[in-house]
Amino acid sequence: MIALSGADIVLPDVVVHGGSIVIDRGRIVAIESRAIDPGAAGMTVTDVSNHLIVPGFVDVHIHGIEGIDVLDGPGSVADVARRLPKYGVTAFCPTSVACTPQQLSMMLAAIAESRSAPAPGASRVLPAHLESNFINPQWNGAQPAACLRTYQGAQGARGAQGAQGARGARGAQGAQGAQVLIGASLGRNLRFGRCGRRQ
Repeated sequence: MIALSGADIVLPDVVVHGGSIVIDRGRIVAIESRAIDPGAAGMTVTDVSNHLIVPGFVDVHIHGIEGIDVLDGPGSVADVARRLPKYGVTAFCPTSVACTPQQLSMMLAAIAESRSAPAPGASRVLPAHLESNFINPQWNGAQPAACLRTYQGAQGARGAQGAQGARGARGAQGAQGAQVLIGASLGRNLRFGRCGRRQ
């Protein structure tokens, strides 16, 4: 077991001054309100006095970092995951923009790979956050207009519906045929959120 001893620990409702965090096999198993003795049996104790320990950030909407986009191809999701811990981000949802089916498939495969074999010291990769291609072209915002489509026009294309790593799809409400898309997605563990501008 590992003990981080003597830090000020920020919890949801209180700051524990001079406390300790006990970690066993990568999991926090105890938060103590006191410093743990460096000679404690069965523990590797690190003195972190005069330090602050805060929970990691969970970023549910991130397209990339430091010039790397999660749609850049194989390895891009893992590369983003390796770069995020220095910013305090411990877990994230790789987020697409409207893109080609091939780009989306590559991103979802990269997410599945990073989730099944996480890199040591990297941020945890959560399921995808999909900014859908099924967006009303009048309200496309930053989404590439060339990649927008209606559900009826995309039924033959491979997309998010059967892809491993996909849990969410945004923006369907404003698209022609949105009710058909949402109906076809029921039972496939996809979630839809309302976003953007209302008419």
